[in-house]
Amino acid sequence: MTVKDGDHESAGTIAALAAYDAHRLTMATAVWRKMNASDSRECRNCHAFEYMDPSLQKTRAAGEHKRALDHGLSCIDCHQGVAHSLPARHLEQYRKIADDFMAGHPASLRAGGEPIAQLRGFLPMKDTE
Repeated sequence: MTVKDGDHESAGTIAALAAYDAHRLTMATAVWRKMNASDSRECRNCHAFEYMDPSLQKTRAAGEHKRALDHGLSCIDCHQGVAHSLPARHLEQYRKIADDFMAGHPASLRAGGEPIAQLRGFLPMKDTE
């Protein structure tokens, strides 16, 4: 449990399962914004692209990592839900975060002017209910 978890526990926002479930999307949003802003620094401490050997990865993983590298994607763009199961409506919220982030970083546009957020075809088409 982190200090923030203790604060939420004391405030009652996650004290009961129903309260926790109601607050999950807000907590996840805060983490996703932080990870986008840091270019997934918490992951890249161990999982930097330059140290990955695609020949040791499964074909799909190697292809997706190459695509992420080519388009400047961050780990969190594909790997939400690695540490926790995803909250309901996560996809809609994450797309908004990604679009907001890209709007503030015009260098993150590919040659055709399309925001990287639009390149995320590998995200599920349907959000959880």
